[in-house]
Amino acid sequence: MRGQIRVIFLLSVFSMAFSPLIFAEETPSLRPCSVVWCYMTDNDIISPIASVEYGRPDRLSFSTQFLHLFPTINTENITQFYVAASISPGIGGIRFKTGIAYVFRDAGWVHVDAVYLHTWWLSSVASSNRNYLGIEARVAIILTFGIGYYWRIGETTDSPSRFFGYHVGYGF
Repeated sequence: MRGQIRVIFLLSVFSMAFSPLIFAEETPSLRPCSVVWCYMTDNDIISPIASVEYGRPDRLSFSTQFLHLFPTINTENITQFYVAASISPGIGGIRFKTGIAYVFRDAGWVHVDAVYLHTWWLSSVASSNRNYLGIEARVAIILTFGIGYYWRIGETTDSPSRFFGYHVGYGF
């Protein structure tokens, strides 16, 4: 199991490191890539390193994110609306998230995500190899602050059936 996790982690790091090179070809519909943003089209963005966070239950983690931009909402406060999908491998588990993100003018981001969480050997809350479904809300103003609530999937009794989690980090 540890070998599989190492392979997944190394592939994630490899894809983050080389995705700017893969998508960097200039075409009329694509913009040049950086480590933070890679525009696939005018409305689709991949962020190889969206955030680096510490939290409960997955401890130290990073996120890779895909965003689809919808047309700008015509209000004075909200400037962009995205549908987001991300993967966040960490020391204590991995989170797969999908949800919505709002970008507020001159203020930051707000995310609301549905989450699938799988824990492994160093989870701060649950036993190894447990699965959870949850919901997370995050605010990002240079620093990222998030809170989530997770429900266990399965019939095991050696882990909590539900718990609160949190994340603090840098990114969006």
